[in-house]
Amino acid sequence: MTASADGDTQTLAHAARVRLDAGDGAGALQLFTLILEQDINRADAFFGAGQALELMGNDTGAAASWRHALTLDAGLAEAHGALAGLAARRRNWAEARREAQAALGLSADQPTARIALALLDLHEARPADAVRRLEPVLAGAQAGDLQRAQALRIRGEALDRLDRTEQAFAHYAASAEIFRLRYAPACAGPEPMAGLDLCQDLVRRYRHAGSELWRPAPGAASGPAAEHVFLIGFPRSGTTLLEQVLAGHPRVAALEERPTLAPAIDAYLDPPSGVDALAKIDGAAAERWRADYWRRVGEFGAAVDGRLFVDKQPFYGLWLPLIGKLFPEAKIIVARRDPRDVVFSCFRNPFRMTPITYELMDLERAASLYAGVMEAIELFLARSANQAFVYRHEDLVDRFEPTLAALCTFLGLDWRDDMARFQLTAGARDIRTPSAHQVMRPLNREGIGVWRRYARPLAPILPRLRVLAERYGYHD
Repeated sequence: MTASADGDTQTLAHAARVRLDAGDGAGALQLFTLILEQDINRADAFFGAGQALELMGNDTGAAASWRHALTLDAGLAEAHGALAGLAARRRNWAEARREAQAALGLSADQPTARIALALLDLHEARPADAVRRLEPVLAGAQAGDLQRAQALRIRGEALDRLDRTEQAFAHYAASAEIFRLRYAPACAGPEPMAGLDLCQDLVRRYRHAGSELWRPAPGAASGPAAEHVFLIGFPRSGTTLLEQVLAGHPRVAALEERPTLAPAIDAYLDPPSGVDALAKIDGAAAERWRADYWRRVGEFGAAVDGRLFVDKQPFYGLWLPLIGKLFPEAKIIVARRDPRDVVFSCFRNPFRMTPITYELMDLERAASLYAGVMEAIELFLARSANQAFVYRHEDLVDRFEPTLAALCTFLGLDWRDDMARFQLTAGARDIRTPSAHQVMRPLNREGIGVWRRYARPLAPILPRLRVLAERYGYHD
């Protein structure tokens, strides 16, 4: 390779890293591909391509890229660490341990490997070991910002299990602050519009909209599914648990949090100035958007033909007028959970950063976002023609069979015992939400009322959330 070409690849590599840091997996992958077209033997480029694929949700491709990087450079500790982290997320604990030990054998404080082993410590009920194991990650210089944020969150979980709540909250807050600083340029507005600003603008427009917004678009809304259901609410409201329960029924096809409506949302509701155009959508446009929706559902791997299709996406509560326009026959399931548990759980469990999920890293803005999304849902329930079923997560936990039986009646499903064996269903699926480890376990009340143990640091947002909690039947 000539000196000029080498300079070009270094420039490309720097640009690719910038894309990775910004969360742009597709853009980073394009740049790493250009590097590999010039030099197919660059282990660092295969490693970076794996990181980009992981950002894009292609875990299989990411693992293959990291393993190929190791064939080119057996001493690449970061690749072993990345494989350990991926295995831990998939709850493949034996592989996580093996890859982490390989990484630490090459670099004693490799951050991702230590994080993976700390997750294993928590899985094996050894929180004190997790606290100690993460000390070098937080004290050393190897970890990047996002690795430090992840280590702080996991150490916070370990401290929570040791009932050291004051220290745990400090770790959660420090982790959230890293996310806020890191993603502010990409998520905090004005372009793209900040998530809370977008939410509040949409709700104002919904509040003052005429009846035209709430009427279905002209034309038939048929699709390949026999029946169509949207499962909405707010992140950490129990939607993942219910999805796994329903997915145990042989008549049900479920899809977890894929952007099935993203192009239509971008066209009409993000930014909110498109609400008036949505109200006036004609039959031809509506049919094009329905066809696009079902095409995307198929591309995401959901086999929906002739089945009851559950599209689970908590934040779709903010886009319900679009759903009502395009799919008036679709049934809506609204998941509720004590708002104080919801907001705190979102704060302590970071999501993939978007302008909306970014707001969850600030308690005040998270509480305001929650209130806005709940108002959007309530406006829709009061004005739309879609049938809706509202349930409380706590009822599903405490009174599983009667709560599920009522929901089955609403959906026209017969009772199947497989629905009660949701842990087996969850174990066979690739769950990407923070709830993944919880739905692998039997029903329990561990997550109910957690906010009480953190009432002191949550004090600034509790009065506002208490109003909503009481409206939904949660009383102190």
